[in-house]
Amino acid sequence: MESITYRIGYLSEVGASLIDQKLKLNIVPQTNVVALAAPTFNYGRIDRAKSRTKQRIRTRYPEIGKRFHRIGLPPKVFLRC
Repeated sequence: MESITYRIGYLSEVGASLIDQKLKLNIVPQTNVVALAAPTFNYGRIDRAKSRTKQRIRTRYPEIGKRFHRIGLPPKVFLRC
């Protein structure tokens, strides 16, 4: 039961902050949920291979590499309080 509380604890904190702001009590510190992206996460084998292939083509054959719209792995997004 404790692990569930830790995983969603930030939501109750944000909820308390939102209610506090609406009631204009100014008791709870202002807390918001933001989206963060990190350059590295656990990517699948196919995504990693595709990224490596595009980078190799771009370095060896620059004319062909110019046609790729995105080189590298896309950032993954997670929520944090």
